[in-house]
Amino acid sequence: MKYIIEGIATIRSANLYYFLIALAVYLLSVLLYALRLKIILKNIYIKISILDAITAQFLTITVNNLTPSAKTGGELARAAYVYAKTKASLANIITAIVFERLSEAFPITALALIAFYATLISHRVSIYVIAAVMLPVLGIILGIKYWDKFMEYLLRKSEERGLTLINEEEELTSLKEMMRNYKLLLLAIGLSSCVWALDVLRLYIIGLSVGWHAPLFKFMLLSVFYLIIGLFAITPGGLGIVGGGLTAALVALGAPANKAIAITIIERLISYGIATLIGGVVATLTGGWQAWKLLRLRWRRTGSTPK
Repeated sequence: MKYIIEGIATIRSANLYYFLIALAVYLLSVLLYALRLKIILKNIYIKISILDAITAQFLTITVNNLTPSAKTGGELARAAYVYAKTKASLANIITAIVFERLSEAFPITALALIAFYATLISHRVSIYVIAAVMLPVLGIILGIKYWDKFMEYLLRKSEERGLTLINEEEELTSLKEMMRNYKLLLLAIGLSSCVWALDVLRLYIIGLSVGWHAPLFKFMLLSVFYLIIGLFAITPGGLGIVGGGLTAALVALGAPANKAIAITIIERLISYGIATLIGGVVATLTGGWQAWKLLRLRWRRTGSTPK
């Protein structure tokens, strides 16, 4: 309780200017996520406006923050929203989103390797850091190797049940072919790297806002730990789990307990509180919730998506 009270007191004395910069950095990362989605969809002949792409990203954030779906629900909501806006094949939209996530594995692996090197130097090799190195690599390998076969299997099963995941006039997009498009892959990796760099920068700025002037590599480590903690978050938005894990990671990296608590509260205020509020407003004003509800209603009534 003592540290919580001290943490709240630390927040009261936090630099508002740094807080606003951290918020702006977060919003910029959302814009880059949206731009990446728009570019990838355009490559497979699915056109979506940047406004709709931004709405889709905020819808993802909001659903993830309000449901105990470990981020799966948010991605499904984004796919449903893009489908409702474009009427493109749902199977191809999902493949594009998987390609997105695979492109993120490259910068995540780079961050994890930096973290691994840092722990080697300090002679404290964490099993969590080793896992953070291996998981993205394993995800890339398994994703590229088996995704196309999985989608073909899913299409066969859906057809047997009378479900429509791909339009008659479209062909199933191959993830392997997308990965062989090196121009697209490098562009996606570049945007993903910028997003993760902004993630580290946001955490660094929040640290500065409460007076914790730590080396940048510690925030790289923190970003990796943040990712790992999020993978095990089974509560809506990771409430309790993410906050506690992030605070523990900060203390392990040398932050005083009061500043660790303050950083966690400010970060969660931005990525959970403000992001959810903005996401709900944006989705409401642009018809995001209505589009998703209509899709779910149609699916329940007919067992298929409209052609």
